[in-house]
Amino acid sequence: MNNINLSIIIPHFELPDALDKLLSTIPDRDDVEVIVVDDKSKRYLDRLQEVKEKYSRPTVIFTVNQKEKGAGNSRNTGLEMAHGDFILFADTDDYFLENMYDKVCPYFDKEYDVIAFMPTSTYMETGEEANRHREACSVYRRFLDDPSVKNELRARYQIKTPWSKLIRRDMVLEHDVRFDNTRVANDVFFSAASNYYCRKFKVDEASIYCVTDRKNSLTKAYDYDTLKVRMEVFVKRYKFLEKNLGKAEFKSLKLSGLDYYLVSLKFGLGMKAVKKEAAFFKENNVKRIYWSELFKLIRPSSIKRVKKEA
Repeated sequence: MNNINLSIIIPHFELPDALDKLLSTIPDRDDVEVIVVDDKSKRYLDRLQEVKEKYSRPTVIFTVNQKEKGAGNSRNTGLEMAHGDFILFADTDDYFLENMYDKVCPYFDKEYDVIAFMPTSTYMETGEEANRHREACSVYRRFLDDPSVKNELRARYQIKTPWSKLIRRDMVLEHDVRFDNTRVANDVFFSAASNYYCRKFKVDEASIYCVTDRKNSLTKAYDYDTLKVRMEVFVKRYKFLEKNLGKAEFKSLKLSGLDYYLVSLKFGLGMKAVKKEAAFFKENNVKRIYWSELFKLIRPSSIKRVKKEA
């Protein structure tokens, strides 16, 4: 195989039309390897076969899990198969922007381990701009405007997804960083660990990737069992960063259970769920609330009442 500068890893499950669109946005180049890991799809197999035939070339590899393993394990399979010096991860229902390769290739001979690019997002059904990219853009823009230690920490650790990041493969393999085998949030710990082991981190204001928002996405799954999985992953990330970062650095991230309380209330899981979450975080010695963060979200007059109920 020719020298591979870039491997693009794509977990796939029963979305062949979206996969077709995504693959059409990846340049056909000898130094770009594409690895599609199908998670034992049971539907739309004829359409999936059409996509395989359409993109049949030496640098596009299709493989199938012998049994359904989830997106995290599928990404790990792609990591084991990859040959590229750098890696990009893509979800099947997302796509790359025009001239993506021209924006990432200048970093192939640089010393950076992780380069974060400004993402964009759209609603799949309408094509209108969505909001899934806004937090990342806000955090990255703050770092570009003021590259302080505090802002770099937030740029590294506040964004919990690996998409729109060019990642050095040897760094990932050296530290045995892998995705979790969970139904949701399987990329959260990978993002934290890869950004921790990253020796040189950079944010590039160019955009290379578009995240789509769709009605049935797993990012919108918020029954209590799913939320519990997300909390368990959060605790794993919390403990890793608490152990490895300096005390002041860790504190500056203001990690707490606040987001999970708010999600429970927003999606109608009720105060019973909030109390279970509080007990879970207490059991795991996780900061439950930073009142300064809560203060930003609710009226000052409500602070005493919320404190009393927490």
